[in-house]
Amino acid sequence: MSQDGHRIKWRTVLLKVGLIPVLSILLMAGLGKVIIIPSTYLPEAVETAPSMLPEIAIIIAIQFIVGTVLYAVIKYRRRVLARLSFYLITVTYIAGSLIIAFYTLYLIARPYIQFPLLLPLLLSFSLILSIILIQWFASNCPLKKYLAALISSLAAAMNIVLYLPPSFSLLLLALMPIVDVLLVYFGPLGKSIQELKKMQPQQKTVTERPQISVIHSSNPIIRMTVQLDGLMLGIGDFLLYSLASMWSTVVILAKFGITVLALLLLLLVYLPLFLTAFYINIKLCLRRSYGPAATLPLVAALIFTLSCYYLLPFK
Repeated sequence: MSQDGHRIKWRTVLLKVGLIPVLSILLMAGLGKVIIIPSTYLPEAVETAPSMLPEIAIIIAIQFIVGTVLYAVIKYRRRVLARLSFYLITVTYIAGSLIIAFYTLYLIARPYIQFPLLLPLLLSFSLILSIILIQWFASNCPLKKYLAALISSLAAAMNIVLYLPPSFSLLLLALMPIVDVLLVYFGPLGKSIQELKKMQPQQKTVTERPQISVIHSSNPIIRMTVQLDGLMLGIGDFLLYSLASMWSTVVILAKFGITVLALLLLLLVYLPLFLTAFYINIKLCLRRSYGPAATLPLVAALIFTLSCYYLLPFK
């Protein structure tokens, strides 16, 4: 059952969620024609992964700190702080991701387009688009929030894959399934759920993530979610789905190149595997009315990527 009392529209949900890996695959396949992907991409990531542990530890610590702050905002019902925290997070995430992404587009286009105002135009467009997406994400329209989360998450994931070492993405994807469970069931996000339930004891809700949609829209956790025909996904889930799909695409392209085989593996094997893992994950979460939505999809992405790279023969 969904949070509004209707059955989950799985066909629509899977279509919208499936669009995330599809666009991620196509985006990285397109970039693969203009950037150099070394064939040793994955072995180097595995070899240097331990060196990235301090950076990953900082990322995890920030997640717990932000979750604790949101829990305090919910517990003590500070509506002004709730709005401030929402806009601080969304502005930083959306605007930062888009500005860096459009700067990357400038670096790629610069050798082909000799236009002195290209960079100012692209940065101006990124700022305008950022303002639009922030307004969309702050609205109560599910479609606008979905598009804002989708576009910003694709931009953020692309930045991570292109600018950070491969070992960062590998280690993050390997640890986030565990961290997500700890945050939701034993950490501040789980406590936030309990506080939200206390605020609305008369209404029973079912969501896939630690957010309860019946609470006032000023709640920062609720406002940072996207409703997908009965399910609610956090913006962080969109980012992890995009990152897993892009990183898997880069690894497959590093081994097979931009070939028909690589695209078939990604679209006909990875995509169904990802959606199956997502479906099972949500079904398990619904037993408790909430849960981490990225655990099984990330595990499936890692299993697929490592299996293809180490078990399949080279081209």
